Amino acid sequence: MQMMSCPNCGQLISLLGHQCPFCHIQIVGASGLSKLMRQVGNSPVMLAGGLFLIAFFVCMVFLWKIGITEGGSTSGNATRLPTLKIGQASPVSGEKSADGKQGSLAGAWTGKFINTLDDSGEATLTIKEDAGRSISGQWNDASLQNAKRADDHQILWESNHKGNLWKFAGRIHDRSLMLVSFQALASDSNGASASSGAAFLWREGAAPSSSPDAAAFSGIWTGLYAEGRDSGVTIISLQPDKAGGLSGVWNGKAPITQARISGDFIEWQCDQGRTHFRNIGGLFGDGNKFVLIFSGMDGSGQNGYAGLALYTKNP
Repeated sequence: MQMMSCPNCGQLISLLGHQCPFCHIQIVGASGLSKLMRQVGNSPVMLAGGLFLIAFFVCMVFLWKIGITEGGSTSGNATRLPTLKIGQASPVSGEKSADGKQGSLAGAWTGKFINTLDDSGEATLTIKEDAGRSISGQWNDASLQNAKRADDHQILWESNHKGNLWKFAGRIHDRSLMLVSFQALASDSNGASASSGAAFLWREGAAPSSSPDAAAFSGIWTGLYAEGRDSGVTIISLQPDKAGGLSGVWNGKAPITQARISGDFIEWQCDQGRTHFRNIGGLFGDGNKFVLIFSGMDGSGQNGYAGLALYTKNP
């Protein structure tokens, strides 16, 4: 008859028994399982490790539900945040296709830009990809210099503008949307910090099919910063005002008064503390997502920065 050792007292007992005749403990299933459970209960390290794994699993389920991780729920009335997973594009927008070939960034991209030099307006990027990963093109009529792919979803280049050399980084997000951040490579003659800027661009043919109205921009938008000095959650609340424009609050502190809709975009200026902000936003993703570029300048006019944020409209 096959014997085994009791996991409690060590005496040899029959496998057919369910109770040790010496110390009278109950033996459930294999002795290894019984012994393992006893060791877990008696070992603080193993117990802590088990609790950590349980907590980790619970956190992942929570993040999946609110949409931070891929595959999150989009039903119900819970606040939904954009995933900010850069590079979710189809193969034509920068990803590798199923056969492993790299997608193309070539073509025309149009949108809006803003910088800390008080400049803002239309932005145009044209990209041509030659054999051997060579990239050429233009940014707002200035030739791209030292242009290259940083990875499958990111393009880097330099360009001259108003006597300054600027360094750019563009990334694909949400299929045909490109987010661009840029910075001057040297400080100005007054000793101020290097200027910076931001832009959002749509691939040609992927811009919204119709110009949005006040109702399209109205509501509460919750999102995350993609670039800029701050990080974390950001909120916009907009509603029509008596003057026929849109008013509201940005991040709970900065009042928005008479936001102006211009073509496909919305623009406003606001103050938060000692910093004055200029903002330009646009809708994408069937009107349920919002991209914002902004520049902020403090009262001295010396310290400025630009940033990007992505939002999803609350149901």
